Amino acid sequence: MPRPNKAAAQARAKRRAGQSIFVPAKAVSDSGYRKASDGKFTTAKVLVPQCLDMCETLTIRRFFRKMWRYMDAYRKGLDSRQTAFAVHKYKSHRRVGLPNEIIALMES
Repeated sequence: MPRPNKAAAQARAKRRAGQSIFVPAKAVSDSGYRKASDGKFTTAKVLVPQCLDMCETLTIRRFFRKMWRYMDAYRKGLDSRQTAFAVHKYKSHRRVGLPNEIIALMES
């Protein structure tokens, strides 16, 4: 049976006791996630929610909406150049146009 991670066990104990397990927000905001992270999963579980809390909800929604468009274009079989064009051209909520429409627009 694998040995439990000591940091994870300490975090669970603090959570049960009602203590905060979060690293101070200053550590993340001043230096960013990459400098505050030590490369361990337990640290990432603490830092990622803090980083997301620092972003506005609208920014996160816009990012994911744009990623949906990229995923839709790649799913339709477009290459990277065609995908970049399609994402820039089409501003639909979750889809880009049909591949033949995109290629025709690029050629014109």
